[in-house]
Amino acid sequence: MLLRLWCRGHPAIRATHTKTLEFTAAADISERATCVAGVGVRYGTPARPVLAGPVLLRMRAGTREFTARALANPRWRPGEGLIVRRSGNRLPDTVATDADLSAADLPRDALALLRDPAQEIEVTVERTDGGHPALILVALADDRERIARARAESTAADLIIAEDPTARALLAGDVLPAVGPREAGDAAAEVIGSGGRALVAACESLPGRTVLSWLEQPGDHVIEVAGRSPARAAAAGSPSRDPVLLLDGAMPRERRSVIRDAPPATRLVFRAHPPDLPALCRVAAPMRPVGLVTVVSEDPARAERVWRLPPDQIPAALPSRDSIMCCLDGAPSQAGPGDEQLRRFAAALARQGVPTRVLASALAGTPGWSRNRAYEFITGIAASDRES
Repeated sequence: MLLRLWCRGHPAIRATHTKTLEFTAAADISERATCVAGVGVRYGTPARPVLAGPVLLRMRAGTREFTARALANPRWRPGEGLIVRRSGNRLPDTVATDADLSAADLPRDALALLRDPAQEIEVTVERTDGGHPALILVALADDRERIARARAESTAADLIIAEDPTARALLAGDVLPAVGPREAGDAAAEVIGSGGRALVAACESLPGRTVLSWLEQPGDHVIEVAGRSPARAAAAGSPSRDPVLLLDGAMPRERRSVIRDAPPATRLVFRAHPPDLPALCRVAAPMRPVGLVTVVSEDPARAERVWRLPPDQIPAALPSRDSIMCCLDGAPSQAGPGDEQLRRFAAALARQGVPTRVLASALAGTPGWSRNRAYEFITGIAASDRES
């Protein structure tokens, strides 16, 4: 049990809103409050709980019970009531997002109970499992709010990875995995692949190296970055470890030429609007790969979600009016595939029976090599060896 509150019915309750469900502290409402399902909220849990992870919301009125699955909003604090949203917008009045139920989904035959001022309504928020596979990256510091957020996320996570000793010390008392980076990366792959949540906490470098391979290609899981500005969150969501070049001061009319001429061995971070991004990526393409772009909205309600998608999919993923921070990966080093010595060494190991997967994994752990590029390089060597 994470949260419990009580409210009561009201004659003006209509419950016809298709996107939200609300319980308000107000004693009286008009029929224009179409999302409200209870008034006069009274909390039964301590003030300022920090909530995180998948939750089950239960609403009981008389003998009737209704449930909704959602994702807790860590930014919510008890106030003038609480709202549950179908969208992912994390506003301060929103206790949970990504819900599978709105006011309009409540059974119509239950409205008589909700319209009775004498009817007490109990609402609880409970932790639940599954349904929201996610990789949560938290930038820790000696800051009460960040530590509270990280600990709330840790209670909802299936795996916790502390990337550095400082992060481990700040999370002292939490259950942390006693495994090395490679084993933790494999564990994260298993947890996220099975629909779970992996939390990565770091002080020195976010996201660290444990889960970089999970940032190289899109997947069904959600990536979130907490404790970073949108520009730094976009950089953290990139698998590249090249230096960051921030074009925050470039004027819109100068942006295209700056993007075109930027050094390729950098992560290029700049501001744009979703409809403009595909054209800007085409400008950058001659100097750097633009297969996937890392994007974070500057709207506070959406600023923790990291999108890593092909450029032409970004306009459909985010509102066109949003100001977004975009990160283009640096161009990979050209030293690898042209290095004949490395080819001969890898071919010799393959002939000794070292599996392709092991060779590719080892190569992907070196600077300038992505997981996909390393795998293609090693399989190409194996194919050439067979043909000869």
